[in-house]
Amino acid sequence: MQTIEVKYRLIPLLPFWRKVNSSVPSGWTEVNANQLISLIRLHKGESDDMGFLSAFTGIARRLFKNMAEFHIYMITKTLDWVNEIKPLNEFVIRKIESGNTVLFSPLPLLKKMTFGQFIFADTSFSDYLESQEESDLNKFIASLYLPAGTEFSDDLISTHLQSISLISLSTREAIVLNYHMIHEWLSDVYPMIFIKSEIKNKSEIRNSKSNAGWIKIFEQFVGDDIVNQDKYASLPVHNVLRFLSQRIKQNMKR
Repeated sequence: MQTIEVKYRLIPLLPFWRKVNSSVPSGWTEVNANQLISLIRLHKGESDDMGFLSAFTGIARRLFKNMAEFHIYMITKTLDWVNEIKPLNEFVIRKIESGNTVLFSPLPLLKKMTFGQFIFADTSFSDYLESQEESDLNKFIASLYLPAGTEFSDDLISTHLQSISLISLSTREAIVLNYHMIHEWLSDVYPMIFIKSEIKNKSEIRNSKSNAGWIKIFEQFVGDDIVNQDKYASLPVHNVLRFLSQRIKQNMKR
């Protein structure tokens, strides 16, 4: 985190000063949910620069209005890193709420996520990037965010679609941006499976595509053992990805 100190006069003509100290993220790993959403709102034109800076720094908007352009520029320069996509291994938005529905993201490092849930989520992610349809966006989020203590099943997806559709679009698109950074992290951990994206700027995500074809990979993984396919789907995603990486390495040696 970076510390910003703003010193200002409460009444311009009097020599009495006040200070405001703020901790500002120095990278994606330090961003909170409100800051990530404020970035999306800025990108969508729902917020101006002052609103974005206020949300990101915690400094009141009225103080920014009274700052010299140079000081605003210097604060803005500390946030240049938001223009480049970087790997991230956790969900910044841990919880989403709509009415009585409360849903939670997967754990950091995708701990306890099953291979079946990952297949649904990643395929839905790819579908949304290609279609840009809100229905695909909601399906993607429904495959990720679950009620507390609930195991994933494909039946759950349709259960929460209506509630998810009522959550602000900026919040839902912030989850898309977050997942793209998780995808970048997966490509670092499993380079044999995930292709490293060429995307550097968040505005380019709309034209990108995720790894597709998970259903075929799952079918090959299960093979003739169709009776136990639910058991394979329930395996931890990292166990399966490590196995697939090892199989690829072995095939490359032949």
